[in-house]
Amino acid sequence: FDEIVNKFDSQDYHFKELIVLMESEDSQFADIQKKIVNRPEIILERATEEEVLGSLFNRGVQCSNGEYIAKWDDDDLYGPNYLSDSILPFSYSDAGVVGKFESFMYHEGTDATYLRFSGNRTRYGDLVIGPTIVCRRRLLNEIPFPELSVGEDTEFLSRVTNAGYSIYASDPYNFVYMRSTNLAEHTWKAKDEELLNNAVKVCDGMSTDDIFV
Repeated sequence: FDEIVNKFDSQDYHFKELIVLMESEDSQFADIQKKIVNRPEIILERATEEEVLGSLFNRGVQCSNGEYIAKWDDDDLYGPNYLSDSILPFSYSDAGVVGKFESFMYHEGTDATYLRFSGNRTRYGDLVIGPTIVCRRRLLNEIPFPELSVGEDTEFLSRVTNAGYSIYASDPYNFVYMRSTNLAEHTWKAKDEELLNNAVKVCDGMSTDDIFV
């Protein structure tokens, strides 16, 4: 939880709030509530094991107040300018959803950083990767996430395009998709062959020096 809050605090976008839906034991949840007693911009809600991801995303939207909603994954890296850059395309495009398709990935199995889906930046399309989805609130009121725990992102984006809204893929910077060797840490159980099929190695190890700009 502390890491999530640190990522939120690091964002240079000032008009922001954090919605966290968390599974935890009673004592742990109470301890976390104490940590944010003086943080009205952080909203903490209890999640249950039975709730699928799509339902949790929709409940998070209901708890929020912003005009734009950014969906984050707690294990990925978001640079300080991530939110600011993600909001910008809404000012010069007619997109209902903004995100990243061409994107950087750190792959623990090979201990290297890759650029995936090269050429798919600053353009309209049908797909962006789930951890980078940013939506106008009114779109999410009309098209909620599907009641799924796997594939909810792609199904949501399909519904968005079918409803006539545009999806805009921005540049790949200020975000790194972190891929662990432990598949239990990921909802999407993709094999290395699939992950690296459209990937170009950028460097050994993981460095954000040229990614967080």
